[in-house]
This record gives sequence, structure tokens and C-alpha cells, in this order.
Amino acid sequence: MDSGDDGRYRINPDKLPKELDIDLTPALLERLAKDAAATGRSLDELILEILDKYLQDR
Repeated sequence: MDSGDDGRYRINPDKLPKELDIDLTPALLERLAKDAAATGRSLDELILEILDKYLQDR
């Protein structure tokens, strides 16, 4: 991240990860798919929320 002239930070998108591969067991994938369908959210969105919560709790 660079500090801009106005004091805010700018994120360089070229330095961000492009993709994250996660191996999930079939049972866990099925459970997450059911939870995603029940909440009307995408599977990716649900997994992202779980990862985010885990990282915040650390």
C-alpha cells in the first residue's frame, strides 16, 4: 500500500492474490451449499464470510 498525497492509502491490485484454492470435504461442501441456499447467498460469499470471521478472531 502506498500513502497518497492526501494521507489516504492506496491499494495496488497487482499485489493482491488473484485466487485462493481451498480443498473442502464433500460433506462440508454440501453443508455450506445448503446454508448458502437457505440464506440466498452464494457459496463463495458464505466461505469468504467464514474466513473473514476466523481471521478477525485471531
